[in-house]
Order: sequence, then C-alpha cells, then structure tokens
Amino acid sequence: SQQKHADAMATSFLKVGRSIPIDFKTFSLFKSRSNSSLSLKNTLEKPFQTSFLLWNRKDLEKKSGKNFLLTDFCVKRFNSNLVRNNVARTEVHEDRIHFDPKHTPFIQALDMAGRREIGEMEAMLKRSVSNGFEMDLRVYSVLVNRYGGVGDLDKIHEIMKEMASKGIKPDVIFYNTLIKVSGENAMWDLMENTFIHMKKRGIAPNLRTYSIILVFLGRRGDLKTVLETIEEMKADGIKPNGIIYNSLIDLLGSLGLIERMYQVYEKRRQDGFKPDLYTFGMMSNHTAGYHDYEKLLKIYNEMKNSGINPNYVIYHSILKSLLDFGDQDLTNEWIKRFEHDKLPKNYAIYRLIMLNAKINQDENLINSLAREILGSPMNNAERHLMETLYAFLRDPLLKKEWRVFFELPETYSVLEAPEPKFKAI
Repeated sequence: SQQKHADAMATSFLKVGRSIPIDFKTFSLFKSRSNSSLSLKNTLEKPFQTSFLLWNRKDLEKKSGKNFLLTDFCVKRFNSNLVRNNVARTEVHEDRIHFDPKHTPFIQALDMAGRREIGEMEAMLKRSVSNGFEMDLRVYSVLVNRYGGVGDLDKIHEIMKEMASKGIKPDVIFYNTLIKVSGENAMWDLMENTFIHMKKRGIAPNLRTYSIILVFLGRRGDLKTVLETIEEMKADGIKPNGIIYNSLIDLLGSLGLIERMYQVYEKRRQDGFKPDLYTFGMMSNHTAGYHDYEKLLKIYNEMKNSGINPNYVIYHSILKSLLDFGDQDLTNEWIKRFEHDKLPKNYAIYRLIMLNAKINQDENLINSLAREILGSPMNNAERHLMETLYAFLRDPLLKKEWRVFFELPETYSVLEAPEPKFKAI
C-alpha cells in the first residue's frame, strides 16, 4: 500500500474484481490507501461515494460488469449514515437511490422522512410508486406507525381498506404497530379489540406484542390488568423477561406509583427473575424522592445479599434522600460507607458531599474535595459540570486556582451547582 506501488495495486485490484465479489469494505480500503493515477472512475463509474452507498446490487452489476457483493456491513453503513446525515432529504436520495421497497434502507429512509414530516414521507412514497414499486406489508406498517404518531386515524383506516382490497393480510408485526398506535393515542378499547382480533385470526402474539401492551397498561396505572396480562403471556407459552419487568418498574416509579412498583418487583422475584443492578438502580432512584429510608435500606441490603455491588446511582439516591430529609448523622454514615466501597466519585457524588459539608460548615472538607477534583481526569461534559461546584468555594486563593484550571473569567459566578439528572437505563 505504499505510494510507489499504487498503480500495481490498482491493477491487481481490478483483476481480482473480475473473478471474485468485491465488498464495500475492500473497496473502501483500496480508496483510503491508493492515490493512484490508474483511476477506477471509468471502470466502475464510482459505485460507492465516500460515505453513502448509492446504488443497489443490480445497478452495480449493470454499471461495472462485475458481481458485486452487498454485505451486511454495506447495509449497516448505509443505514447509519442515512440517519446521521438525513440523506433522505437530499436530491441524491431522490435521484440516485432506487431500492426496492422491501429493501431495509428504503424502509429506513421512508420511516425517517415520516418522522420529520408526513408530507415528505408521502412525496417520497409517491415517487417510488410512480417508478413501479409495489406496496408491501412492511411499507404499510411504516405508514401506520407514522400516521398514528400524528393521530391521523382516518389515514390508517384507509390503509387497512387498501390492504384488504389487495388481499394483503396483516402479520404479527403489523398488529404490533396497530396496538402501539392505539396506546399512543390513549384509545384503550381499540388497543384491546385489536389484540383480541389478532388472536381470533390465528396470529399468535409475540414477546413484542405483550411488551407494548404492558407498557401502556403501566402508563394507565392499571396494575391489576398488568398482572393478568403477565399470566396470559405465560398461558400463551411466552415467558416475560427481565427487560419487561424493568420497563414496568421504571414506568410505575416515574409515575409516582411506588407501592405498585414494589408489587411488580415482588412479582418479578416470584417468577424466578433475579433483580439486577438496573432494577435496584431504578427502584432506589424513584424511591429517593419520597424520603422512605427503610425501603432504600432494604434495596441496599438486598443488593448486597444478591452479590451485587451498589454503584453511584444507588448511593446518590440514598444520600439525596437523607440530605433532603435533614438527617445529618445518617448522611455522614452513608458517606463513610461510600468511601469504604472505594467507588470513584463523580459530579453527582461530589455535589452531595460538598452540600453536606456546607450544611455542617466544614470548610476544610470542601477545600479538600476541591483540590481532589483539580487533580482528577475528566472529559468535557464532566468539566462543564464540575466547574459549577465553584458555588461551594469560599477560599479566595482556591477560587482563583479553580478559575485558572477551568479557564473561567474573573467575573464567573454560579449561585448553585445544578442537580444531576439520571436515566436508570
């Protein structure tokens, strides 16, 4: 791959390409290594752009006279770049990409267009149909999902009639989309009737079907039906997994239904699913806002008994709850436990310990923690948060050192370090 051998390499590359398939990774490697005077432009007519795959396999074979192989790597690269750069909006997509509607990139592009604007999705579909593409079940599923997202149920009804007239029968994926759309629009009766209709037509619900239903039932706070649905899943031979239980626990906790959250947690244990770090993290995070120290302690002890070491999310939940409640003795005790476990401190923990030191009027501890921070490695996001801990500093020399380290102006001031926001999963 040295420059002086570039022409020889290019010649060899073209010879090999006549006898065996060339994939995108090989082609990309050649383009990155070679600045050859022997260009592939005339031979291949640039079947690959720098970032985007713009032709399908038939187009490639027609243009190059070779049997090119579109690997999974190819399709994944296309999809990721499509999402990252909004290719579907550009003329390149309109003029150059001629994928069959069954092809994953076309479905992805259509779905992306619908996320941005329904009119853009409709225009894209109209162009595809005018080029002779036939609608299939996957395309209809995307349309139902996007129309449901904007609450256009009349369009969905038209799609169902069109499918019936063409003899296209819904499958489990299509029904899952209908159930999801019904739940998103809070049409609970329609969601239930769709599920019943699905089973009557002999289409067996899968884990995804039940996951969607359970999430929306949880959003309604209908725990009784949630538990009944879990039993129905088992009767259908589908075992709820830990992810479903974790999703329900997180949802109920975020709605403030703490007792119901603990009931689902107990149900998870009864069904033989051991709680994991995510489960405990979500439960402690949601419980912390209600100052229920006994429940937080129970979570902590169960974690330890399960052989799971608590992380900073668990400690943050407990410390925050104790600080808000004003129990200084217990707060100091839990800070010692945290230090005993030798977990690395992050912004959330530093903030709480400094806040506790401020309440205790322990200036020495605040200064010690500040100097510890100045000697710690941190990324840009952490730096942006850490600099706000300047609000706790009182020592003029330390404040000056802090401003220099974080490159802050002399006029910099912050009234209070912001409270961190967590996502349990």
